[in-house]
Amino acid sequence: MAMINLLDVASRAMSVYQDAMSITGQNISNANTTDYSKQSVIFASDVTVAGTGNGVKIADIERVRNTLIDTQVQTYQSALSDSTKRSDSLDRKSVV
Repeated sequence: MAMINLLDVASRAMSVYQDAMSITGQNISNANTTDYSKQSVIFASDVTVAGTGNGVKIADIERVRNTLIDTQVQTYQSALSDSTKRSDSLDRKSVV
């Protein structure tokens, strides 16, 4: 019976790492896409209710982002919006 459990754990581990390799493949194929943010796989131990080890599982898939760039983009978008509103206001005043 122990050999079957061992093979089951190994099979689940292979499946989990296959999913992780799929995420890695997506990261590679989208490396030059401007709006794509890299994904990272977070692994965790898979434990049964009885407390015995059951192998590995994917706990989470998180996006990796650069907060500095995100903040700069938000700041520039806000400045652009403000400038656009001012420009529209001046255009309306010049027509009058």
